[in-house]
Amino acid sequence: MQGTGVLEVSVIFCSLICVLLTANESLIQILLVCVFMLATLIQSLIPPQDISSVTTWKFRQKASTGLVTGSVLLPMAFVAHGADGCANSKGMWACTLPITVLTTSIALLLAVTIGRRVLSGWTRILCSPYLLVVIHIWCYFLLKPYGSYIGVYVICGAVIALIYFSHLMTCLPVSFSLGEALLIVQWLTVLMLDSLTIFPGPVIGSQTFGACLQVLVVGSITAAFFVHPIYSDGFERIFGTPAKDLEKRGLSWSVYFYAVFAAVNLIFLLPWLGILIQENPVLYGLNFMFASYDRIWLMFAWAVLVTIAVSVVSLTPASSTVVRKYFHLIAIATYIPGLAYDPELLCLASAGSFFVFLFLESIRVLRIKPFGSFLHEAFQVFVDERDSGVLTLTHIYLLVGLSLPIWIYSEGHYLKSGLFLPLFSGVLSIGVGDTAASIVGSKFGSIHWPGTKKTVEGTAAAIVSQVVCCHLLETYLKVVPTRGGSMTLLAIILTSLLEAFTDQIDNIILPVFMFALLSCKF
Repeated sequence: MQGTGVLEVSVIFCSLICVLLTANESLIQILLVCVFMLATLIQSLIPPQDISSVTTWKFRQKASTGLVTGSVLLPMAFVAHGADGCANSKGMWACTLPITVLTTSIALLLAVTIGRRVLSGWTRILCSPYLLVVIHIWCYFLLKPYGSYIGVYVICGAVIALIYFSHLMTCLPVSFSLGEALLIVQWLTVLMLDSLTIFPGPVIGSQTFGACLQVLVVGSITAAFFVHPIYSDGFERIFGTPAKDLEKRGLSWSVYFYAVFAAVNLIFLLPWLGILIQENPVLYGLNFMFASYDRIWLMFAWAVLVTIAVSVVSLTPASSTVVRKYFHLIAIATYIPGLAYDPELLCLASAGSFFVFLFLESIRVLRIKPFGSFLHEAFQVFVDERDSGVLTLTHIYLLVGLSLPIWIYSEGHYLKSGLFLPLFSGVLSIGVGDTAASIVGSKFGSIHWPGTKKTVEGTAAAIVSQVVCCHLLETYLKVVPTRGGSMTLLAIILTSLLEAFTDQIDNIILPVFMFALLSCKF
């Protein structure tokens, strides 16, 4: 393990101690320690090239495995957030889910190391879209009668995660490090388990917002299944042939893609969502959006910000750090008012934006006519050295990183319980801290951290800017810190250090890390 890897693991270890002090269940504490120790051991002993040589997986270039970071962060977030509910026996979300995510992490870590030869031999079967459907049906019929047993969730979570991981690493080469893939798979598994649990519905109250997110994610997976003929052809060719060859496909490919998208929405997503919320989804959405003048003005402000973002993309000839940070500033201007005035609207809007981003990225990658080539050129402004694979994920990671704390709160039905600082984890870590670190470090930084391009000055700027932002949030918006100023300061310092030491995608890593720390209540 290289020097920066040791520093990164050290920061994760400090945060792990904080979460362990928060956790009230000994089983969760033991599992969390096991995940950390197993990931650390694997990251120290097995280099990425050894895994690639056995499997067909190709990892993101110039990145470490990131196993410790990717396998521990989401479990820490769920454990810290659900500690009180787990101690009070408040059900699946509070206690069963953290255990499921932890055991899923262990299963994935063992699969990519001890079982990697088996995975390599079974790649064609594991990546079959038909097996994906069968596994989901099997888990649904298993969860319905036996959903009260933790072991059932553990088994279903491990199986679903293994299938998702195989699809992700095989169909999207060079797009993820191992740690990033683990984090994404864990999150998708959580959403799918919760979706299968509540299917077909109905849901009540604040569960509506989590249900909308689940329906959109399940819809994306369903669309990917039906578009599989296009995906399989495109991803097999995209590295072996010039992109212009993809543009020579006949119009039938594009017609099929749009037909599948329309059918999934009209035949599957909208009826299912209607059953869940017991209303017409279209009418519900319109009534919700125009329920008050505050929401109308908020949506108008967001429309102005979107126009500014599109203008930046249109007028910028090439990607740069400064240009990318413009979008971080636009994100701050979007999320802080949204959280302050209407977090429920922001939750639904971010979930819808996530679905739209996935749809647009599919059009771009497959060069679906008539917008594919235009989107491919426009998205180059987002691309940096980390977007080396099939997908351009920087903007999607930014959206998910800012929204994930809100989604976790919506799933736990806490959005109406108050304006808590963990909700601002994404805004603080990547909107404020990462932006300040990047700008100050590139302009004035001279003292570099060992083994990295990041500077001490940039890290200091990140810490100061986040402390100032927290003070302003607490003073003017009455945001409530979970555990006083000392814990908030510790979370800011550790998050800024992780930003300096990690080579994983900070847009997705930092918000989850800060959310776990800000949720600690020891």
